[in-house]
Amino acid sequence: MPTRFVAETLQDFVKGLREVSVHSIHHHFIEARLRIKLMSNDFSQWLREDAGLTDTAHALNRIDIYTVTLEDVRKQMLRLVERAFA
Repeated sequence: MPTRFVAETLQDFVKGLREVSVHSIHHHFIEARLRIKLMSNDFSQWLREDAGLTDTAHALNRIDIYTVTLEDVRKQMLRLVERAFA
């Protein structure tokens, strides 16, 4: 489903991540692993392939989605990505 959120820079990514619904986070973080049969997620793919942040992408993949809420996932993702360009 198209949205107004497009990330061309890390700043765009962080801004969008702050504003998207938790449903978008679920889709791109959890459902993507099933859809494309990867051990990764759409966010990590973008960080690795488009932003060149391999370590940050790996760190996002290590977020334990089974013991936290989707809002907690968002917070952890923001903390990791913001750390990458701090």
